[in-house]
Amino acid sequence: MPAHPTDHRRLRIEFLGTGRVVSEHGEQVLPPGIPLTVFAYLYASPEGRTRDALSEAFWPGKERWRGLQSLRQTLSRIRRVVGDHRIVTEGRVVLLRRELFDSDLASFERAIREGDALGAMDLWKGGFLTEARHPECWEVENWLERERSRLRGTLRATILAAAEGADPRDEVDQTLLSLMDRACQQFPLDERLHQLRFDLNLRSGFLARAAGILAEIQAEGDLSLPTESMARALDEARAAADTRLDLDPTFTGFPEGRGRQVASWTRLPVAALPLAAAALLLVVLTILGWSGSRVPREADLADHVMLFCSTAATFRMGDQEIHLFRMDLDGRNKQRISDVSGCAFVWLEQQASLLLVSHPRQALQFIRLSPRANPLTEWESVALQSLPVGFRAVYPLGFQGGPSEAAGRYGVFIGENDAGASALFLVDPVADSIRQITPLGRDFGSPVWDAAREEIIFGATLDDQTGLWALAMRDPEASPVQLTRSPSKDNRPAISGDLVVFVRGFGTGPTEGDYALHLLNRATGEDEVLVSRPWNDFMVRWSPNGKHLCWTSEEFGHFESDIWVMELRSRKMRNLTAELSGRNYECQWAPDNRTVFFASTHTGRAQIYRALRNGRFLENVSRMEADAEPGWVLPRDIYARFVP
Repeated sequence: MPAHPTDHRRLRIEFLGTGRVVSEHGEQVLPPGIPLTVFAYLYASPEGRTRDALSEAFWPGKERWRGLQSLRQTLSRIRRVVGDHRIVTEGRVVLLRRELFDSDLASFERAIREGDALGAMDLWKGGFLTEARHPECWEVENWLERERSRLRGTLRATILAAAEGADPRDEVDQTLLSLMDRACQQFPLDERLHQLRFDLNLRSGFLARAAGILAEIQAEGDLSLPTESMARALDEARAAADTRLDLDPTFTGFPEGRGRQVASWTRLPVAALPLAAAALLLVVLTILGWSGSRVPREADLADHVMLFCSTAATFRMGDQEIHLFRMDLDGRNKQRISDVSGCAFVWLEQQASLLLVSHPRQALQFIRLSPRANPLTEWESVALQSLPVGFRAVYPLGFQGGPSEAAGRYGVFIGENDAGASALFLVDPVADSIRQITPLGRDFGSPVWDAAREEIIFGATLDDQTGLWALAMRDPEASPVQLTRSPSKDNRPAISGDLVVFVRGFGTGPTEGDYALHLLNRATGEDEVLVSRPWNDFMVRWSPNGKHLCWTSEEFGHFESDIWVMELRSRKMRNLTAELSGRNYECQWAPDNRTVFFASTHTGRAQIYRALRNGRFLENVSRMEADAEPGWVLPRDIYARFVP
């Protein structure tokens, strides 16, 4: 007997998957077996079945009276579960009153009739009564196989209709791409589904995904698809990607009021329609490979990995610490890198290693993550010298940056003495040495290397002069050279050639802020305001090709922030995260120049999201129960050089 009396009105009927009937208390009151299969057999027979037909189907070979006795016992058990009024006998016919049940099979068939492929897939659990095995009942076995084949066929046809019915002129919905991923898992040898999955990802601009799908198809071996022509289409899409994604509407400007608002976009005037149509035709021709010119191929996301910060290693221990992790850019294959707590780090390009600032209980410490692997994490940690004598703190913020700001061999950090004065220090992890490289001052922040690794640029106040400074690193006798003069603070520089984007302002208050973005052209000396609004704009990053910027825009003090992107040439801007509440911050560019990664507290905990720079295909890629924030993106071949 069940532990709780069954409420017949609140049963959950599941025919898809293993199959079961569950009570309102979560108890499995009718598990897989003969009774459940009889119940399903009657459910699939609206006109009912005679007692003799049921007896012969489920108890073949038995004497008639024994088969009918087994049927009576089985029907009695079903009635106790579903209720007497729902299974009735009319003469010799046993009838299930199907309209009184709400089952997953009914919902599935309704979704199929309505063409709701996603709804049907959500209900699909791999088949119909997948654990029902009655080899002695050949008629029932044949019926099960027919039903399984029929239901799989209707699901496949509905998915194909959804994929083939997508208008090629419209954007591909992210849910359709997710549906195709799941469909190919359920139908691993269906060539048509695999081809459509590849085509849709290619059309949507997910070139790394398309490349991964093509690799899966090539490795499968059982699929006869035109992989050579698919590879050519992928190469052509890579060549045309930058042109295609820059065909965005024109941003009209920021709203007058404060707070999160969705950007508005202008409409093209009628006179501009012929020109727009010609531009669109040129893009289409380029995508199809009919244009003679080719945009240089961008780096593929599949060729890179991300280093990120997370509390996942100690999430369930109560006293959480942050550690470095790695993952593929699609969010898969996560691995903790270091068992040392800390996440302020710099990538040492010449050494193919990391210089980490740890966060122990008493004092900060420098750690070099070396190529040697250990059994717990991927990289071995080696402690370096302690802080310079007389300095009591190191600001980890000075280590933040993007891949274009990576050091060659040395790391630069900010140290503060007991009197509150600061200076920059150079750490050499090879020689295990630390030395002071600037005079004492204040307001030091975010030193970054130029591309040639010949100088660093930083914000500071030296000799009562506030602004950005440059220090030549090849000359040990060189003194800092002032680049800008500011009435407040210039900080957080980001460099692309002769152009330096930086933050100017005093900081944030509880309800207002005054950080603005400025652009310095070192070749001309021109300093212009790039973005100035009544809230804070900071944490700016260049795209690898120097054509776009991303940054954090903070609204209402520290409670809300968004990620914005700008095309530098046209000054067009877009809010990537208008749909995400909470703090959206720490943007990082992927090597394809199109994808932006960032952290968001939209779900309560910080998670890593990504989106295309035109705002499409926003998704959570970290999917962790603990906090996670993006860091550096490294080429996979560099990473593989020193990770076994």
